[in-house]
Amino acid sequence: MVNTPTQTPNLNSPTVQFAAARCAGSFCARWRTGFLVSVRRFRVLGPYEQLDYTQSLESSIRFRDTYVIQNPVARRRLLLNSDVEQLVAAKLLWAAEDGSPIAPSDSDGAAEMAAIARRRWNSYERRNKNVPDTIENRITDLMRGLGEHCETGGWRMVGGLESNYRWLAEQVAPILAGNI
Repeated sequence: MVNTPTQTPNLNSPTVQFAAARCAGSFCARWRTGFLVSVRRFRVLGPYEQLDYTQSLESSIRFRDTYVIQNPVARRRLLLNSDVEQLVAAKLLWAAEDGSPIAPSDSDGAAEMAAIARRRWNSYERRNKNVPDTIENRITDLMRGLGEHCETGGWRMVGGLESNYRWLAEQVAPILAGNI
């Protein structure tokens, strides 16, 4: 029988183990100063709600509460694609309210553009093997990707909106890079 935690785990302790994790096979969920070690597939009970334990951690775990993870690498691993997309969509809606002519003003358009931005950001290394992986190059690539997808006729039709796409890419880049 697995005990469910009654308090928020102390993430500053040297080893924090999710007491609510039921291991599938020999893999278990464990935190060591913010690093996730040896997690493959597991089921979480109690305040940590999970859909099912047959999927990987990144695609199935859901937290009911938000816990601050000190280590940025571990924090980025815990952010699901949908969580990142929600943060990017919120930033896009903020940009629309701020007066950006290219940011979508409705939540569906923002969610679609956020998914496009996340896919473009995550595929940068695969598509640009001979280009240095710098934040400036990623922002330029994201700017082109958003322009190609959102403008009828592709990147050639962006014209004077190039600076707007660059500004929007600069706004969402910290979220996509995990520096939130």
